[in-house]
Amino acid sequence: MQAFFGLDNLPANFRNVTSAIGVFDGLHRAHMEIIGQVTKLAQQQGNRSLLITFEPHPRHVLKPVAGDELRILTTPREKMNLLQGSQLEGMLFLDTSPDLLAMEAEVFVKYVLVERLKIKDLVVGHDFHFGCNRLGTPDLLHTMGLKDGFRVISVDNIRIGNEIVRSSSIRQLLAAGEIGPANRLLGREYSVSGIVVRGDGRGRGLGFPTANIFVPDKHKLTPGPGIYLVRVVLNGLSYWGMGYIGTRQTFGENDQVIETHLFDFPDSDTYGHEINVSFIEWVRADYRFASAAQLVEQMHTDRQLCQRKIQEYHQMEEK
Repeated sequence: MQAFFGLDNLPANFRNVTSAIGVFDGLHRAHMEIIGQVTKLAQQQGNRSLLITFEPHPRHVLKPVAGDELRILTTPREKMNLLQGSQLEGMLFLDTSPDLLAMEAEVFVKYVLVERLKIKDLVVGHDFHFGCNRLGTPDLLHTMGLKDGFRVISVDNIRIGNEIVRSSSIRQLLAAGEIGPANRLLGREYSVSGIVVRGDGRGRGLGFPTANIFVPDKHKLTPGPGIYLVRVVLNGLSYWGMGYIGTRQTFGENDQVIETHLFDFPDSDTYGHEINVSFIEWVRADYRFASAAQLVEQMHTDRQLCQRKIQEYHQMEEK
């Protein structure tokens, strides 16, 4: 799959194609259903397949409500990585400028979709909105498609049990630490990528050395505070471990940290290395302990619980 940033950087052979358009934050099960329909239709029509999305997220360009800045589920790099194994051929990141967001929906269709992209087939979610004040809808696309020579297919909601798969629902679940339900809606394990940075060395002193993680994208959502069973990729190798998100209440600190204690990890220098943490299960809430000794005792219990869960996963994989 090839990625392109901006209309001017899209090559001519990615025009007259079968496309999907949307923000696609999370690339969850409903998004993947849309993408699957695009690739299938493109193969049937003998066209290339193209995903059209927006960067940055439109909510980051529109003036956010104080204290309510949107946290994203997937950065552009994560979107590209997640789609590398798909049959999608191209991904176009439109520059979400104030001018683009102020464009009337009809003008966006005429200028971007028809004149610049010359789309033939367009797949959208049934609740897709675009253009100034989000007045553009799938119905408008259907109407304009009849006049301008492109076909529109809208995809209904996807449900997992009684839950509609939505990015907003996944954000709420992750913020509450409900990793299992969030992962079911995503169709994969939620992950956070960053760089290993130096901490204060307290974890090593307590017998639980940790990799402290700096996440470069300030908008990236991190799950709610707590202890988690995690799977980590570091230096190309995969490890199980215990992840912590919180403010180290026991030591009276205030800044939130993300750190992981890796199982069966060689004692080597990892500072400055890229790390990816996938959250598997929530283990417990973040507590303030009366002493460091009580915290260490609880961490031993946490590690034992995580290791039992790992054995359960291995047994399920063997079946």
